[in-house]
Formats: sequence, C-alpha cells, structure tokens
Amino acid sequence: MNRVRFETKKDWFGKSLLFGPALILTTLAVLQVSGLNFGRGISTPLPLIVGSLFLWLFAFLAWNFTYYVIDQNTLTARMALFRWTTVSIDDIKEIRAQEYGLRVFGLSKDVLSIKLKTGGELNISPKEPNALKSEVERRRAKSIMA
Repeated sequence: MNRVRFETKKDWFGKSLLFGPALILTTLAVLQVSGLNFGRGISTPLPLIVGSLFLWLFAFLAWNFTYYVIDQNTLTARMALFRWTTVSIDDIKEIRAQEYGLRVFGLSKDVLSIKLKTGGELNISPKEPNALKSEVERRRAKSIMA
C-alpha cells in the first residue's frame, strides 16, 4: 500500500502559539540591547537572545515538521522532530471532528479526535480532515477484506 502524507492545518491558533512568545521575547531582547533596563531580574540581554533563538528554532521545526502519515496499516502523527505517535489503523474505533483537544498534534483549533479500541485517544489537526478520514476508512475496509 502507498504511503500518504497529510499536512497539518495552520490557523490563527497555531500561529499565535508558535510565533507569539518568540515575537515577545525577541522584542524584549531588542529593547534591552537598545538600552532599556529591566532591573535586576534580567541584567544582561544574553538570556533573552538565547531564549528567543530557541523559540524561533522551535517555531520553525513545529511549522515545517508537523504532519501525519498513513503507511501500510498505521497512522503516525508527528509533532516537529520531538514527538510522534503511531497507532494501528485496526485499533481505530471512531473518528470525529471537534474544536480544541488534549495532546493535539497540530497547529489548529480544529481537531480530529480519534478514539482507539484500547481506550486511548489521539487528537490531530490535518489540513484536509475528510481526506485523512476517508483514507483511514479505505484502509480499514481493505484490512477487513484481506
């Protein structure tokens, strides 16, 4: 069977979560470098510069490397280069749409909630939720017939 990759949906929610803290910390670093003093709490701009570089790196990785892959009989949700979850398509009990969710592997407030036969749940936010749902159902039907 083919490997199918689905991009994550990127809406205002994900953009604000990723770029908001990075922009704030970068602004604070620029202000401190330009001469604004924040008191004893942050006496040198180095922590702000390092922190903002870290947040920009994380935002870049999350923006470009968050996706979902259906390969053979598995669904893999990947969040940046740091975290991924793989579930068997045969273990999927139900797929339904919802807003927000716990442990969301995506950059959107629109979520597909995947309930597993084991009682677990996987929340993802694909750019094309109907296409992902159809592909899962097609592969489940194929595995039942095989």
